[in-house]
Amino acid sequence: MQVSSHEQMQNLNSLSDEKIIRKRNRLDKKTKYMNERKALIEKLNKIIGIDEIKNSVFLYELENNSNLKNEVDILIPDIKKYHKYGYWGFFSNDPYKGKDNYISLIRAIYNDNDYDVIGKLKTHTFDNIKKQYTFLTFYKK
Repeated sequence: MQVSSHEQMQNLNSLSDEKIIRKRNRLDKKTKYMNERKALIEKLNKIIGIDEIKNSVFLYELENNSNLKNEVDILIPDIKKYHKYGYWGFFSNDPYKGKDNYISLIRAIYNDNDYDVIGKLKTHTFDNIKKQYTFLTFYKK
């Protein structure tokens, strides 16, 4: 008994419709390195100068903080170990995507650790210049 090509196609379609759902055997980095990621966030909080009570900082202060860049450079191996960073602009070779932009790296780390980083414009005086500056607030989701 010969099977027609039409029947073969139907058999193939029925097999492809019944896909086997596989479970992931490996833990993702978020679950695997939960405690290490918390410690990393605590280090960044100390560097930035925020805590549970004071959870906001001006972007101008972060951009002009030379200590921030040095401290974050020390933490980069840990960041790469504990986070999926493939789509983060900081590690890109393209300057338009934010290559070596420390503020974008900090925002990506906090977003990846279930924080909301909200920016608002506020009038403030820095270096005797009064104008609107971006005010970043960090909220745990």
